Amino acid sequence: MVALEEIKRGIKNKNEEKVVEGLKNLIKEEPKNIKKAVLMRNTIIEPLNRKCNKEDNDFFIRAIIKVIAEEIKEDNVKSLAYLRELLEIMNSINTIFKSVELNNERLKDNKFKNHTFLQKIHSFMAFFESQRLYMSKEKVVEEGEFVTGMEKEVAKYAVEGREIVVPDRGHLEGLIESGEALYNLCFYEHKDSIEEEFDKSNDWISPYMNPGFEEIMHLAHHRKLLEDIWSRFKYADWKLESKEEVEKFYPNNKKIEAMKHVATHRYTYRVNSIGNNIIKEKEREMREAYTKIVKSSDNITMGLLDNLFRITKEEYLELNYFINELSRASKELLAPIYFDTSISEIKIEEYILGCEYLQTLALIYQEAEKNKFIETENNQNLLVPLVSLDKLIGHFSNVHDIELKKAKQIIETYVFGKDLKLDLFSQPLPYVGGNNVIFSTNLILQLNIFRMIEMLVNKVSSEDVAKKGIQFEKEIREALSLNPHINVNKDALKYEAFDGREIEYDFIGTFEDCLILMEFKHLKVPYTDKERYNSFETLKEAFEQIKRRSESVEKDWEKIKELSTLDLPEKPFKEEKIIKIVCTNIYEFTTLEEDNIKVIDSTSLLCYFVKKNTEVFASDDSVYKRLSLCKKSKPTVKEFLEFLENPITIEPFKKAFSEQLRPIQIMGKEDNIAIYELILKKDPYKEYIKKILEDPKKIKKEPEKIKKKKKLGRNEKCFCGSGKKYKKCCLN
Repeated sequence: MVALEEIKRGIKNKNEEKVVEGLKNLIKEEPKNIKKAVLMRNTIIEPLNRKCNKEDNDFFIRAIIKVIAEEIKEDNVKSLAYLRELLEIMNSINTIFKSVELNNERLKDNKFKNHTFLQKIHSFMAFFESQRLYMSKEKVVEEGEFVTGMEKEVAKYAVEGREIVVPDRGHLEGLIESGEALYNLCFYEHKDSIEEEFDKSNDWISPYMNPGFEEIMHLAHHRKLLEDIWSRFKYADWKLESKEEVEKFYPNNKKIEAMKHVATHRYTYRVNSIGNNIIKEKEREMREAYTKIVKSSDNITMGLLDNLFRITKEEYLELNYFINELSRASKELLAPIYFDTSISEIKIEEYILGCEYLQTLALIYQEAEKNKFIETENNQNLLVPLVSLDKLIGHFSNVHDIELKKAKQIIETYVFGKDLKLDLFSQPLPYVGGNNVIFSTNLILQLNIFRMIEMLVNKVSSEDVAKKGIQFEKEIREALSLNPHINVNKDALKYEAFDGREIEYDFIGTFEDCLILMEFKHLKVPYTDKERYNSFETLKEAFEQIKRRSESVEKDWEKIKELSTLDLPEKPFKEEKIIKIVCTNIYEFTTLEEDNIKVIDSTSLLCYFVKKNTEVFASDDSVYKRLSLCKKSKPTVKEFLEFLENPITIEPFKKAFSEQLRPIQIMGKEDNIAIYELILKKDPYKEYIKKILEDPKKIKKEPEKIKKKKKLGRNEKCFCGSGKKYKKCCLN
């Protein structure tokens, strides 16, 4: 749009009239969504940009006010909706900028700023690690209760002086997010002097005896919340409502917001479930491996990692067994094609070795903390020792027989604050100068391999994402082909459609008296609002593709019959007999619907068509029950349509969330900003499992303790009831 370029030039040159003219021209162009047009193309000022000042903010506010005044004067009724959006943009920018301005004023007088970069980051990391120690002492599960892995996700900790609650994990994740904001602030202030400062005196300062630390943590947390608000307003279609002198930010579509939260918890549960199965399968080996880790921690001196670097290759391979087995849970979530991917000639599996190496060392050191650390007023630095990158790289190279250059590149991938910028969750080694990092066991152990590799590949790999899509499409089509109750077209279906353009079907099949049209989309797992927005835009393209294929069914039926391997009726399927689906590899958009097109993730889809069971673990690790997830022995269209509306993978979350408004407190000021939050008020799986256990129809009749079953032979009839041999059905 020409108008957007006018606005950009006007802002750059501080030409108010040019900005006004550009905004008025934008209104005349009548875009579908003026907010999206302005925000998505980075046309306006960014209130969180550290270079944005009061003059910039006031300049832009004046321009918008002038546009609104002129449009009202001209009595332009058509422009009213656009003016409301401009007013909302103006108020949001002004609200956020004023908060940033107040924070900056507080920073000027904060005594924490007088310390060196190392002292600041070291203080925070010690505070973070000591908080983890306090929280780890609390009992998470009562004896005899089910262990679902979701216990730390439930919001149960009240915030002092506030009517809000946060989960155990949420508290630590909030600290990491605040730590990243603090690191970025300190880096901005010290970027030209980090190395020089490291060589000077860097006396340790305890966070609990550090003047200004409490305030700086509050300001860092406040900054992170403001970043969240702006990101959601910009990319997630959030709204601003001014009510009772409080600016409230909330989602325009609460259902989409809920989908995001459900997806996050489903990933957590899936990893924990796989991890539980691994521990159960190899219980003896895992116990033996952990015993060796505990024994190895006897050699550790608190505050030093030197004895860790004395671990030989043979010793390391034994000690690494525990972490290596647990990491299988995350690796199972990764698309298989990732394991054929290389970044700078380093295979993904080698990056995973780096993660497992760091976590093995962290686990040993954490065991030493449990047995040897006795806290005093000023010794929290022992929890987070400084470590030389050269020593880490050298030892990693030795235990894995990897050349030094490659080992350096792998380990430095996990360093936050150097060249590659992911986030503190995925790069748990904060750089502090002098080629040193801070070693925080909790930060390293929370590192999620699946998340880290996804972010790494999406950030730096030039691998064609289409390859992942083709592989994904093939796997789902083959899995569905094994089900005897649906008929799947086996060959590619491609032809010139009614509109003169080529058309190709990802999936076409028949199910009872219905036709299934399915579009597959292999998407990046979104970790930011911007990534989620991009994924949503891709879904919109998928909706258009499905609509066109549905139209082609009516207009090109003879071509479809000729090219298809299916046994199709003479006349095309009526619109109401066409089941339209977009199937994705990610959980974020499951149950989304547009124009009668349903979105579902592949895990949920296969959960319906491929009979599955799940196991529930009690706190003593024994299997309590095995549950069947399918209602009937054979799928039906009626039940499938109900399933698309409410997949069994989503059902546990139906009443598990509650809403709350989190006030964003400005120190010394009244709360004037609040942000909408969805919190997990109860463990969804625990409630769901109890409900199922009360219904005997949903429980497979098996002993309370599941005994080892006789292995099903390849040529025996499949357990799913299809009538096919096992080798030709669910074996694959």
